[in-house]
Formats: sequence, C-alpha cells, structure tokens
Amino acid sequence: MTEERFLKLRLAVSKKIGSRRFSHTLGVETAIIELGERYLPGDLPRLRVAALLHDVTKEWPPEEQIAFCERRGIALSEEERRAPRILHAKTGAYIAEREFSPYVDKGILQAIALHTTGGRDMAVFDELLYLADYIEPTRTYADCVALRQDFFEGYKTAEDPLRHLHATVKRALLMTVEDIRRVGGSVCSATMEAIAFLDKKLSRKS
Repeated sequence: MTEERFLKLRLAVSKKIGSRRFSHTLGVETAIIELGERYLPGDLPRLRVAALLHDVTKEWPPEEQIAFCERRGIALSEEERRAPRILHAKTGAYIAEREFSPYVDKGILQAIALHTTGGRDMAVFDELLYLADYIEPTRTYADCVALRQDFFEGYKTAEDPLRHLHATVKRALLMTVEDIRRVGGSVCSATMEAIAFLDKKLSRKS
C-alpha cells in the first residue's frame, strides 16, 4: 500500500463525508498509527485503511440507514432498529466492501462493523480501531482526553502491554455505557458482550 494509494483513498472518503467528520477520520488514522506501531506494526497499512473507512456512512440520517439495510438485505435486530445511530458501522462495512474492495479484507470489514458497539470475540485489530476512534486527537471531551493520556502514560510502564490495551478498551466501553445511561438511552447487547469478553481476557492474564 503506497502513500499515493492512501492519498487516493483519503480523497474518495472526503467526498462522502463533511469536513468536520473528515477531520475526525484523519485523527483516527493518526491515532491508529500510534497504536499500531505498538501492537501490530506489520498491519499498519490495513489499520490505516480501517481508520479511513470506518465512518463513510456516519452522516446518513437514521431513516436512510434503516432503509439502506432493508434494500440490501442487511439483517437488523429490533435493538438496532431502535438505535439507528449505530447502524453506520454495518452500512459502512457494506459500502467499504463494495466500493473500496481493492483496499479491504475480512479483518478490516470486521473492525469497521464493530467500531461503534464492540462485540464478542474482538480481535486486537478490532480493539485498536475502537480505541483510536475514542482517543483520536481532535476529540476534546474530558473522558476522551483523560483516557488518551492515561493510555499512553500507562503504556510506558505496563508490564503486559496487551493487558493494558484490553483494560483501556474495556474502560472506553464502560464510559460509553455510562454516557448512554446518563441520557436515558438503551445500551446495546453487543457492547455488554464486548465488556464480558474483555473481562475474560483480563482474568486469564491475572
């Protein structure tokens, strides 16, 4: 994957989303490079592709997300129909596979599909995209800033860097749950499954 191809990919993505969303996307690419260099240096090009494509349908309105899934035969649970804000992960993976096929593979598509809610059996690749999306440098929310600082500071002294990653992603998921409950929203079962899955990973390493 050459830098010229990345330039073409960025240009194509910029045409699908607004400038503010594109700025966030570039921030996620920056963050995933920092994370990938620590955890999956051999997968840096793939991680960057996942970062650039993760929000390609984020700005579609809720009714369009649902209608698109229905037209394309993408299965939707009742839970997902009640929370269409999470559907850009599914529709984004669909668009990535069909419109950006030279760039993607199954692992990239899975990471895109899981980047909003998480899920059971998250691979390290999936965790890195989830975390990069949460702590990328344009995010100024207090929780994001604190988690970003704590992750990189903690990494310097972590005896087990992989355990540190799992614990940080779990913390990000729990922060998301707290935010959703604070506004009276419903937490997706996939998010709770992701937390339980990370708990098992952490308990095995204790």
